[in-house]
Amino acid sequence: MLVAVSFQHPLITPFMNRIAPSLPLHAERTGIVEQFRVARVLGLPPVIQVPTATASPSLSPTPSKTPTSTPSPTPVDCTPYSLSGATILREGGDNYSVYVNNAAAENVGITYVGLDWDNAWYWGHGLGVDNIRVNNFQWNSSTFYGGDDYSSPTNVAASYNLSAGNSVLFDVDWSGSYGTNVFQNWGMGPEHFGVVFQLDNGCELRLDSVPLPTPTPDCSLYTLSDFTFPNTYGIVNLTVTNGDTMGTYVTGFEFDWEYAEEYDAIVDPDDELALDYIRWDGATMWGGANGSVYDYNSTTNSASDHPSTFPGSYIAPGPDLAAGDSQVFQADFDWESVIFETDTLSSDFGITINLANGCTLQRPANPQPLPTPDCSQYSIGNITYYNNWNQISVDVTNNDAIPANVTSVDLDWDYADAYSEAIGISTLRTDWFRWDSTVIWNGNDYASHTNTLVDSPASWNQPSELDSGGDTDTLRVDFDWSGESEWGLRDLMGIQPEDFGVSIYFDTGCVLSVPSQGRIVATPTPDCSLIYPYNEQITDDNFRFYVQNDNPNAAYLIDSRFDWPSDGSGHPCVDWFLFNGNYYWNPGTCYNSSPINAAPAAPGVILDGMSHGLWDTDFDNGALLYGHYQTELTFEYPGWGICTVIGNYDLVPTQTATTTQTPTNTLTPTLTPTPSDTPTPSNTPTPSPTPDCDDISASVSISGDDIVMNVTNHNPVPINLTNSSLYWTKYWDGMYVGGSLYGVFTVTLVFDGRCTVSDTVTRSTPIPTDTPTPSDTPTDTPIPSDTPIPSDTPIPSDTPTPDADTPTPTDIPCFDC
Repeated sequence: MLVAVSFQHPLITPFMNRIAPSLPLHAERTGIVEQFRVARVLGLPPVIQVPTATASPSLSPTPSKTPTSTPSPTPVDCTPYSLSGATILREGGDNYSVYVNNAAAENVGITYVGLDWDNAWYWGHGLGVDNIRVNNFQWNSSTFYGGDDYSSPTNVAASYNLSAGNSVLFDVDWSGSYGTNVFQNWGMGPEHFGVVFQLDNGCELRLDSVPLPTPTPDCSLYTLSDFTFPNTYGIVNLTVTNGDTMGTYVTGFEFDWEYAEEYDAIVDPDDELALDYIRWDGATMWGGANGSVYDYNSTTNSASDHPSTFPGSYIAPGPDLAAGDSQVFQADFDWESVIFETDTLSSDFGITINLANGCTLQRPANPQPLPTPDCSQYSIGNITYYNNWNQISVDVTNNDAIPANVTSVDLDWDYADAYSEAIGISTLRTDWFRWDSTVIWNGNDYASHTNTLVDSPASWNQPSELDSGGDTDTLRVDFDWSGESEWGLRDLMGIQPEDFGVSIYFDTGCVLSVPSQGRIVATPTPDCSLIYPYNEQITDDNFRFYVQNDNPNAAYLIDSRFDWPSDGSGHPCVDWFLFNGNYYWNPGTCYNSSPINAAPAAPGVILDGMSHGLWDTDFDNGALLYGHYQTELTFEYPGWGICTVIGNYDLVPTQTATTTQTPTNTLTPTLTPTPSDTPTPSNTPTPSPTPDCDDISASVSISGDDIVMNVTNHNPVPINLTNSSLYWTKYWDGMYVGGSLYGVFTVTLVFDGRCTVSDTVTRSTPIPTDTPTPSDTPTDTPIPSDTPIPSDTPIPSDTPTPDADTPTPTDIPCFDC
């Protein structure tokens, strides 16, 4: 605004008023009334012509009143010039464009352009976009003003030609911290901008702006939907709606997913739930590309959790929320065990969204209680006993929604422990515990109960998980003892599955138990008919035989007597006695006087129940004499009494299968005629060489269900098989599995009644699988029909007597069969 005042001030001084009666005075003032009103003076020339002071009239005579003629200026026709097609939707929605048209027959020049963008300036500053500015003016895509102007209006002198009959696009571009379609989001149209063009012919083209009220957002018109879970891929959606008449954009957010984090930790402690990315209307606004950024802890805050990923590399300054628009806030999770659509509710999540217009949208979380373990959903099956492997197992099922880990196991095997002690077996022990396919404890405990927290706790191997949702796992326990290769615990002691009890403890506080039946051990009474010798033989210069103890009680060798043929020459002599691997008589001097009595040191040499042991003696200094060999062994069953076992063997000459006359057919010297009648040596038959036992070798192997021994005779003369035996360990129903034999097998062959070859082969029983469950009932192995049973060997029944405390012994193979 310009104010100018002119005043003819009268002079009162006597000496001056005669020269000039008054003095002209002039003053002026310019000022801006209001910033937004500046646009209203558009079209004024850049320099306002201010009236100049006029000199006071002179004292010259009054001019003549003769009128003069002044010609009137010719008016300019401005109607051929116009503005059209104004828009704000070009170049991402932050441009104002309008066409300048010249329909005249002559070219015209553009000398001045003025832009009124008051509405945009006030909306930008009202929404916090303080850096909104005019970036450039372009005339027909050619920049003639390069900015930056941070306040409205923007007035620029121009010098462009507008050709006759032509239209040229005038374009204005803004910059600032706002998103796309900024003016439209603010509720603006082209009518909210003003523009004026001055032509060099005096014409002026003008579009005046329509005032837009200062932006005042109504935050109550913004809404947040419930959280939804569209699929099973860890997606959480929320719809944000702007019901206001002005647009805005997101400046930050906080996303509360603490319930999902805690729930996932309960149902799957192994994998940690993580927020991968957040999208806004399908475009990533936090977290970057899939899998590039993770937040493992709720709440996720765009200002503190990977803030460099918000608003993203191609969104500035934040995701748009146009007037009347709805956008989807989408969160993607990885490594989720929580199933959002079934395990969570909308109220379990919370969100806070900050907008550029000052509104804050909130939906606080109101989580439901976290699930707690329901022990009633756990179940445990019956204990199963595997006789051929001396193992027990039990199945455990978890139908709860929460997984659990086994923290300890307590195994009650009191009955087996007491029974083994009662019959003299001190080596029975728990070997290992296995959870499904993983050994979780392997402490070798010799006394019941076995508690993994107390007995060898360092061997406890975590984790042993019982998953949720109906998962079933198997606890298997293995027992070992010195007689395991021959007998199962059921055969030896009549053990049943009910004689075991187990308690399994979980980290959820749940405990599953199967109690034992608590049977009282009744010590069986030994029977002397159930301890006997078999497989008596002479091998090279050793006399040996096996003692079988079919009593469940352990026996102790406390005395022995050995008789053998002697001719008084002192040859051969006895070196040592051995029983069950123990040299209980080994004086270091070879004894040649029969018999020999020898007693082991107290308490004697143990022979476990339902097992066998080898008695053996060695000769030195000469070949064995033909005759009768006998060993008498005295066994004591502690607390009961004495049993005697006698092993016998008769060593007789072997008839040589040759055509050579035997020495018995040769005339004795007393019957020999005079030397002249004695046949010449050339006519005397030469005796056949005696086979060397050391030149006979053998090896045994297993082929399917056959035991095969290959024998090689390195002697120059043939040998005759005079005896054979097969001894095998009693694996019972586990001896024959899948068409193959398993166990320890010893084959012994005797040639010419004196040369013995023997070899042993072992094939271990395979580890049983949990499926299918083996039968608890052992199957009886039939006695081969072509194997004669020695008449002097008692044949025990294959079937145990149910009412008897002592199991019935099984058939023992013999060497003389």
